[in-house]
Amino acid sequence: MEPDKDAVQSRDELEVLYQKQNEVGALMKHGLPFLKKEFFDRQVGWIKRAKSSTSTGESNGTCTAFTLYYLLRARLIASDAAGKKCALTQADTLRALEGLQKQVIRSHLSVKHSFTTTGPLPNEYNSPLYAAGLLRTAEFLKFRLSGKGRTACKKIIRFITRQTVGKKRRYLTRLNDPDTPSAYFSYWASAALKAWAATNPADQDSVTPALTSICDWAESEAARAIAFHEAKVFSEFDIIELLYAIVIFLEFGPTSERCRLADKGLSILFEHHFSNGCFGPSTPVLADQRNFSLLCPAAEGLALLLETSSPTLFPFSERFLEVFAWLRDHLGRGWVSEWAGRNGEPTGFMTASALTFLSKLHRFLDNLLAHRAASILKVSRFIADEKIAKIPYPSNLEDTLKNHVIGPLKEPRSSALASYSMILYGPPGSAKTTLAKKIANDLHWPLLVLNQSEFLRSGLHGINAEAERIFRLAFFLKDTVILFDEVEELVQEREKAEQISRLLTTAMLPRIHDLRDRRRVVFIFATNHVEGIDRAAARLGRFDILKCVLPPSKKERRAIFKQQLSDFHVPPRMVQTFKELKLVEATENFGYMDIVALVKNVMVDYSVQKPRNVKALVKQRLRIAERAVSKDLVDTFRRKSEEVDRP
Repeated sequence: MEPDKDAVQSRDELEVLYQKQNEVGALMKHGLPFLKKEFFDRQVGWIKRAKSSTSTGESNGTCTAFTLYYLLRARLIASDAAGKKCALTQADTLRALEGLQKQVIRSHLSVKHSFTTTGPLPNEYNSPLYAAGLLRTAEFLKFRLSGKGRTACKKIIRFITRQTVGKKRRYLTRLNDPDTPSAYFSYWASAALKAWAATNPADQDSVTPALTSICDWAESEAARAIAFHEAKVFSEFDIIELLYAIVIFLEFGPTSERCRLADKGLSILFEHHFSNGCFGPSTPVLADQRNFSLLCPAAEGLALLLETSSPTLFPFSERFLEVFAWLRDHLGRGWVSEWAGRNGEPTGFMTASALTFLSKLHRFLDNLLAHRAASILKVSRFIADEKIAKIPYPSNLEDTLKNHVIGPLKEPRSSALASYSMILYGPPGSAKTTLAKKIANDLHWPLLVLNQSEFLRSGLHGINAEAERIFRLAFFLKDTVILFDEVEELVQEREKAEQISRLLTTAMLPRIHDLRDRRRVVFIFATNHVEGIDRAAARLGRFDILKCVLPPSKKERRAIFKQQLSDFHVPPRMVQTFKELKLVEATENFGYMDIVALVKNVMVDYSVQKPRNVKALVKQRLRIAERAVSKDLVDTFRRKSEEVDRP
């Protein structure tokens, strides 16, 4: 059978996208050294020299504090994403944070002033920017604000809340139009509110209405901007305002209506106002009385858009890659804004914006690769299953799975300690598949089940090529549990296998190793024949856990019966019969699925036959079930588990 042409094309597209992701990562590593310490020193120095009224140029109060926030954020985000350390030390960072805190303390003094485009800075425009920068930076650094810095932030948060809630609500307005609310400033107001609520849970109730109000306004503002653009009333349309309105409501939570609105708005921006990685001209987002103005670079706004992690953005991946291409072609000793012209000097703000965009793009491409691979492999989205959640782990597996898999993966700081691969073996009916479902359910990850039919799509002689295809797609998945169900042929003992199986096992070993080293998915090989698995395949480095799934203990069987009697709505008369026949004791060597099948079959016979002698019916079904259960086989697995199980 010839390979599916569409499948081959899709896989090739993934490889191209993966190569682009690697190029983004390489540019990020190359650009990180240009996040110079001098940038930080310059900004801190300007803040120290600045007074409540500021001078011109980059020493402008707003730009100084805001650039400092961007530098700190980029240091934390980009250096972490690139796997490198920036030259800036923790002491330098805390010193910069202290300078930013002083600027916030100074800025809150003017929050009572009226809106103005010509008044001294800081004013009500940049006070929310200061608060957002300080609060989010403190959150990144796990630095707890106290004293005057916290008091200043609290006053600014109260000011934003008063402005955006109530009958006389008034949103932060545009610099060139005091009567028109600004999506740019509203975004940073919402960022300040969220950062404050994250570290001050007691204020959550007072902050939420303000956030909801800003989000609702952003939706209506985006719809308004789209309507004006469609009507060709371009005097009422601004590129950056539409972009930031979309960022606000996507970050708040993407509903289907918001996603449709975002898709329409982004289509307008990218199709009509975007070329060669840059947006067209827009209104300056910051200005002062000395004619200093700041035009928002594409990298800044699009980094925030990518930060929303919305699937709505996937269709626009080529546009984001155009921004990457522009940044790649314009890297000097840092980055210069597209608005600075050919003779512009690299600035800390633009360099930080570029690195932040690259780090967000790298993650976006990672999510896009996972999304497309999941689509090709037909991975269903996760849906919580209450019945699966109630199933207990086998006693010999509970500590291993909770301490080595579930616990570490649910706590990001401990993910490096997690086990990502395992072989589960045991007698038929021991619920190996159900156990995989429970692991996925507890992690809130989707489950992908791959059985022999998946590998035999192209026939027996195409199994190697099909295995290569499946494992390559699995390489791109993330946050997924993969169950390889009864596929011993892939990792069969080479000394005992036929030639084709030996070749397949040899080819599979590096694939298993690579998938495990990616540490992005949990994969499980479930088998009834652990003795047939190649010892090299089963060793540490390929599989972290090797465990036998034994029949449940008496205590576990009692819990399973109780749950099944409830799930199948077994009548009290039948429940009493189960107790009289001591089925918990009688099913000593039954697996989980054997017990489920027993209760189910009894209830089917009962509903169809409606017998008078219920006890005879249950005894008959028990005898039939016992034929499929072998005590000798269970004992063999018990002995095997003592020899090979780990950890």
